[in-house]
Amino acid sequence: MLTYLFRRLLVSLPLLLLIALELNLLVHMVPGDPTAVFIDPRFPPEYIEQIKVSLGLDRPLHVQIAKWFANILQLDFGISFFHQRPVSEMILDALPNTLLLSAVSMVLIFLLGTSVGIYSAVRQYSWKDQVVTVSSLFFYSMPSFWLSLMLILLAAVVAPHWPSSGMVGETIMLKEAAIAEALQMGEAPEVTIGFFERLFDLLQHLLLPAIALGVAPAAGVARYTRSAMLEVVRQDYIRTARAKGVPGRRVIVKHALRNALIPVITLLGLYLPFLISGAVLVETIFAWPGMGRLIVEGVFQRDYPVILGTGLLLAVMVVIGNLVADILYSAVDPRIRYG
Repeated sequence: MLTYLFRRLLVSLPLLLLIALELNLLVHMVPGDPTAVFIDPRFPPEYIEQIKVSLGLDRPLHVQIAKWFANILQLDFGISFFHQRPVSEMILDALPNTLLLSAVSMVLIFLLGTSVGIYSAVRQYSWKDQVVTVSSLFFYSMPSFWLSLMLILLAAVVAPHWPSSGMVGETIMLKEAAIAEALQMGEAPEVTIGFFERLFDLLQHLLLPAIALGVAPAAGVARYTRSAMLEVVRQDYIRTARAKGVPGRRVIVKHALRNALIPVITLLGLYLPFLISGAVLVETIFAWPGMGRLIVEGVFQRDYPVILGTGLLLAVMVVIGNLVADILYSAVDPRIRYG
């Protein structure tokens, strides 16, 4: 297994280099000047030119790209043009929030998708199966940004006090400000924030963006699970298990589901980078402070280091997602072994 993983990583390096090169070319081909975003055009031309020199934008394109690659080899993503902060720090601040949202969405995708797919497969051609199939198609074709807006509208009508933006509630923010002020003055804080209070507040803020991000992929997993289950339940070993008197639930869960999960694992491995990239619009709509929001801000601000750093990270996530899928193959199916 280790040899296989090393070989896959070695093959992936040229692909990542090619993606990084194409990303650099695309970013620099976009019309416009990054300095126009944060510099008043009424400034003297020599001042604007000095800013370009300090940012390295006066150099030829091939020199800028070569310097960026040299910095990347040292794990240096550069300094943000707009925020004047290391891009690596900005990514480390935003990445855990996106990974948390993606992890919750992945659990929702797997549990909801496989459960609905199994339920539909064991009731093939019934009216329940038809309802589930039509519903899966409906949600699978639904854009995540539209679902996000509909969830916000629904929450505003059904539960007006339910949080629909940000990551921390107003009550927690006020308590944190009071605690920080008391500590700054050298006094004991009058309020405290309990672990479960903070956890409940976080789960409240997670619910809507996780649903918006995970419903469409869950519908796709449900359809793949149904198709794989229908193919597996026709196999001879399933008929043999039923003929021996094995309970139907055990036949489905222990024998059929494990083999039906193999094509589904491919989706789950590929959904990892999809969730990171798909979170761009969802995080922006819900004001979730993650990678997606960072990418959108970098694009609007024409912040080259931020765009290049986050784009390269997404490419790495694609490679990792494929590797995770291959590892899960061997965990689910003992017949699959990597040398």
